[in-house]
Amino acid sequence: MSSTVILDTILLQDTTGIYSFELVDQDGDAIDVAQFETITLTYYDKETRQIINTREAQNILQANNVIITTVAGPPIVTTLRWDIQQEDTAIIDDRRELETHIALFEWTWATTRKGVHEIQFQVESILYVS
Repeated sequence: MSSTVILDTILLQDTTGIYSFELVDQDGDAIDVAQFETITLTYYDKETRQIINTREAQNILQANNVIITTVAGPPIVTTLRWDIQQEDTAIIDDRRELETHIALFEWTWATTRKGVHEIQFQVESILYVS
């Protein structure tokens, strides 16, 4: 299943956050965490397309600040939780007060199945961040 979510949340430069969503198949049904073959994250600045925090097709299957959990239910629910790091809210261009960052999550299961989930959110520049 594919979807793009535009968040109204604005994160401040060099701060942390949490984003989570349910991992589902093309029918909207949960996929058990044991069934995933790959889950990756590509994270970049919308305007420049510059990769942020080396997250280009980065493996996030229980790695790199991502936890995936399955609750047996019924119904079964599988949730991906990304713990956003300070490095993820870096400002790419100091001349901009706001930047739009994009996180693209991609996953595969059952050899031929693929899902995609994309989010966009803004990061606000803070003049005197230490």
